[in-house]
Amino acid sequence: GLIPVIDDSDGFILSEAAAIMAYICESRNLNAIYPPDPQKRALVNQWLHWAHSNSRLGTRVVLWEKLVNRVRRPGEMESFAAALRVLDDHLST
Repeated sequence: GLIPVIDDSDGFILSEAAAIMAYICESRNLNAIYPPDPQKRALVNQWLHWAHSNSRLGTRVVLWEKLVNRVRRPGEMESFAAALRVLDDHLST
C-alpha cells in the first residue's frame, strides 16, 4: 500500500499527506487551521504543496545515494538547502 494513508471510519481510504490533511480538516470543520476563506486556505495549500515538492529534493538525493550507491550530482544538496532557507525565512516571520 501507500504511506501515508488514512482509513476513515466509513471505509474511505485516502493516501498522500496533503490530501489527508485537507480531508481531516474539512471533514471535522477544523477551520482554525484550514480556514474557509478561499485566499487564506490557498496560502495553507501553497505550503502543503511546497512541502510535497521541496522536501523530496533532499530525501531523494540521500535515499538514492544510500539505497543504490548513486553518487550525488554537483549542486543537488545546495538546491535542497536553498529550499529549506525559503521555509526557514517564512517560519521566522
